Amino acid sequence: MAIWSVLGIEATQDISAIKRAYARQLKNTRPDQDPEAYQRLREAFESARRGDYVWNTSDAVTYSSPLVPMTDDALIRRTQVHHLVSDTVSLLLENEQAGVALLKVCLSEELLQNLQLREMFSQQLAWDLAEREGLTRPVLVNVAALMGWEIDHYQPVGISLCQLDALHQQIENTAGSRCRDDSGTRWGED
Repeated sequence: MAIWSVLGIEATQDISAIKRAYARQLKNTRPDQDPEAYQRLREAFESARRGDYVWNTSDAVTYSSPLVPMTDDALIRRTQVHHLVSDTVSLLLENEQAGVALLKVCLSEELLQNLQLREMFSQQLAWDLAEREGLTRPVLVNVAALMGWEIDHYQPVGISLCQLDALHQQIENTAGSRCRDDSGTRWGED
């Protein structure tokens, strides 16, 4: 099924439109009621958000193998990974110390001992951190150390250069929004 069909919108690079479409579809697609539809929606959203349609000639949502259908168990595990990432990112941005503790617990759980699921967790964690306001350099440094992302190299290890750029952009956005005073202007602007 096509990314854009799942999201119910025309192809776009507008991340705000993609997020709105995802939120609209999420109201009717619950993981506990229809895990397969939820998984398709989540993967379509992730693909659209990452811009996979730019690098791929097809906008089809891909699974681990086109010849092997995803089992219910695999779908449940992938959904669990999505929830772990969401919970971890929320806590990291709310309370860094508690979020780091949760991340350590997540990484030691049996679910993430599966290399494919651990890689999925790592990649989604990077994207989710990059899209949510509140990311700071110390949070990124702590997460990178735990995840094994070597972000201080010319070519990062564990995440793509595109993901690293998005993470740094979010840090700048967060710093910029925190520098605003109550009147809505940034410090130093008149």
